Amino acid sequence: MRVLVVLALLTSAIAVPRDPQRIVGGRNTFIEQYPFLSNMQYLWDGVIWWTSCGGSLITTTSILSAAHCYDFSERFSKKRFREPYRSPHIILIFSESSDFWLSDMHRDDFPWEWRVRLGSTFMSSGGTLHAISAFVLHERYHIPTRLDNDVAIVRLASPAVLSPAVGVARIGGANYLLPDNTPVTAVGWGELWNLGPQPEILQHVDIYTINQEICVQRYAYLRTQPGFQNWPEVTSNMLCSGVLDVGGRDACSGDSGGPLLHQGDVIVGITSWGYDCAHNFYPGVNARPLNWAKDWGTPVQRDPENFASRQVAVPIFAFKWHSKSSITNRLRLCSIRPTRLVGFAQRCSISEHAISRIQ
Repeated sequence: MRVLVVLALLTSAIAVPRDPQRIVGGRNTFIEQYPFLSNMQYLWDGVIWWTSCGGSLITTTSILSAAHCYDFSERFSKKRFREPYRSPHIILIFSESSDFWLSDMHRDDFPWEWRVRLGSTFMSSGGTLHAISAFVLHERYHIPTRLDNDVAIVRLASPAVLSPAVGVARIGGANYLLPDNTPVTAVGWGELWNLGPQPEILQHVDIYTINQEICVQRYAYLRTQPGFQNWPEVTSNMLCSGVLDVGGRDACSGDSGGPLLHQGDVIVGITSWGYDCAHNFYPGVNARPLNWAKDWGTPVQRDPENFASRQVAVPIFAFKWHSKSSITNRLRLCSIRPTRLVGFAQRCSISEHAISRIQ
């Protein structure tokens, strides 16, 4: 679920009405082209498994995704309006001394309300289904800027079996810097257009990296408009993408957490947020893996061809959840029954060693 909201009142000539055509502008593809792509499904009201976000398998037990998908302190609207949306949330929290603790923030979604489909081109069939054992958000997610460090690691309850349709992604390292207007690719099962349906067949779309300063300036302008003063700022931890001043191609709601790829298989961004889908003036915004990889810990996988920039770096988890939030009023808090909270604490304590490090 990409965090996307539409202007209630279009008071600016720059914020033009969206194109009514299929604005994602992508095309069908197949999972063997992106075997690391993960279909993150949430159990809606205990009845329907719904594709809420994307992700990328980075080890046989770990998926790289977006923190806002699993942030249990907020509820993000799936659509761009203020309609209620039950965002699936959970966090596994450790203090720096590796002692488990929970803040006084309540929540009502747990790992067993999520599953991952791997190895299928189709959104609702095929491949293999995997249970989730934990979600871990980047320690500095939201802090100090909303949606900054929008990165999460999702832990599988059992290892994925690698095959031509299930593979491990590569992440661009600290030296993997792309110039402006570099062709990149977004992939996922997100909406085909703004407020539109999600496809059954996997989609991919070719877009471009966008100059950081231009992206910063345009979202700074949006923040001057009525009702948008509390919108996220574009930071150095983010990478902007799209087709500048043209639009028509982009990720959309439901693609959050999925990869932004260079040369088809190197992750250079994690789909995060933006104004509308495929807007001509406001680019899509992605979390930069290369920024957090160097902060989060030890490399666990290197490219066999010894290409230094294709180095996967993942964290040794020692996170604390920040219970205070200044997120926009389009979000609301979750709640949980205390009896379930106790059970959750016991369950996570058992898993502490296994979750404390990516294998």
